[in-house]
Amino acid sequence: MISRCRGFTLLEMMMVLVLLGVIARYAVALVPQPQQDNPLDRLRLTALWASEQAQIEGAIYRLQLHARNWQVSAATGTASALSQQTQWTALKEPRARGDVASGELRLLIQNQPQTLPANLWFLPDGDMTSAELEYQFEDGETRRLSLTPTSLFTPPQP
Repeated sequence: MISRCRGFTLLEMMMVLVLLGVIARYAVALVPQPQQDNPLDRLRLTALWASEQAQIEGAIYRLQLHARNWQVSAATGTASALSQQTQWTALKEPRARGDVASGELRLLIQNQPQTLPANLWFLPDGDMTSAELEYQFEDGETRRLSLTPTSLFTPPQP
């Protein structure tokens, strides 16, 4: 009696690959797509970092806002007050920075846009300049970010 060793045929293997491909296609479709790039999320993290660094190092940090970018720098020495004599670190690159690829960043005070550039200050005792920021996407959609000592350390709501 002859015994036949039987494996999978090429047709069966191809059918399994096709089915796996279809399942993978539907699985990818169920994954949520990332939202439009929101510079306010990056700006919030930058401000949080600057606030923490100011407390850790005991230095004053400045977040300088422009319509299309921002950067963070630290005061040298032991500056106790914000004054014209405060010297800022002269680094080739700022401690942190970010760019706005599209759209425009605005600083609001009592819902009125303010002139940029503007500075937000982070002090060693945890205090900071409070600000309301607005980002307008190219398609006209706007989002706001409140930067206060309380809101900075509270996770953002989706």
